[in-house]
Amino acid sequence: SEGLAPIAGALPDDAGAVDGLAGTTGLEAAVADVGVVVETATTGRATLQANFAELEAFVDRETLVTLAADSGPVTAAAAGLRHPDRAIGLRFRDPLNTPLVEVVVADQTSQETSDRTESFVDGLDRVPVVVRDSPGVVSTRAALALETEAMRLVGDDVAGVAAVDKILELGFDHASGPLEQ
Repeated sequence: SEGLAPIAGALPDDAGAVDGLAGTTGLEAAVADVGVVVETATTGRATLQANFAELEAFVDRETLVTLAADSGPVTAAAAGLRHPDRAIGLRFRDPLNTPLVEVVVADQTSQETSDRTESFVDGLDRVPVVVRDSPGVVSTRAALALETEAMRLVGDDVAGVAAVDKILELGFDHASGPLEQ
């Protein structure tokens, strides 16, 4: 299926990492013997459910089935699985070298799946933060709220752009202010 990408684990940053890659055009071959499958398609719910249902025929019961699309409803996609308790979301920040990975728990996600996913993310040398399935990315929503309030402060003539950014940089240890970003 379009968008499915198996991940066996973290690849090293050296040139030898390419040796660990293999290509295939068949879903069954792509997901055989993997512990985690990451769906990256940004399609509608019905397509995500169909992708998950098709995938499930080719993976072990223990395989984690994850959705990485920022806007994808994990709970809805999980409904396509016979074992929806293994569905979970992974939202990587851009740029990809940012350590944060939001682990998105669907309504059906089991605690075991959440724990195993956190361990998987740890193994990628990233920091997992567990959140509930909701529209949008939690970190983006929080950043937008901060940026919106910063704009209101300037618009209401409470403080200038430089002052707002400096307050956030010095007072809250931000690398740069929300308005500079």
